[in-house]
Amino acid sequence: MIDYNVNINGLDVKANYSEDTVDNIFIPLLRKLTKLQQDKKRRILVMLAAPPGAGKSTLVSFLEKLSQETEDVAEIQTIGMDGFHRRQEYLTCHTTVRDGEVIPMVKIKGAPETFDLELFTEQIKNASAKRSAAGLFMTGLFIIQWIMLLM
Repeated sequence: MIDYNVNINGLDVKANYSEDTVDNIFIPLLRKLTKLQQDKKRRILVMLAAPPGAGKSTLVSFLEKLSQETEDVAEIQTIGMDGFHRRQEYLTCHTTVRDGEVIPMVKIKGAPETFDLELFTEQIKNASAKRSAAGLFMTGLFIIQWIMLLM
C-alpha cells in the first residue's frame, strides 16, 4: 500500500493507493497520455470527472507526483476547479432553473453552473499557449479536475 499525504486547499488529506493500482492503472495511464502527447506534438488537456468530494484533487495531485518520479512519462501539470467558483455575492443574487423551478444559485453551490466558465476557458487558453522563460513549451500534459464532463 502506498500512503499519500497531501494538503489540498488547506485540508490535510491521507490517501492510500495499492501498488497494483499504481503499477497497472496509473502508470500505464501516464504512459498512454505521454505517447498521445508525443504523437500529437502539442499539449493535451485531460478532464477528470467525478462528484464533489470524490477525491479528484487528491488523485490528480498524486498523478502529478507520480509523473515526476516515473521514467519515460511526461510530467503533468494539474489545474483545479476550486479557483473558479463564483463568489458568494454572485451566487446569492443569481438564479438558475432546475427541474422547471427557479432557484438561487447559492443553493446548488458547486454545480457546474456556479463556476465561472469564462474565466476557466481563458485560463486554459493561456495555459495551452504559455511558454517558459527559455521559449520552450511547458509540460505537455494537463489534467484538469472537473465535476462533470463538459458537453
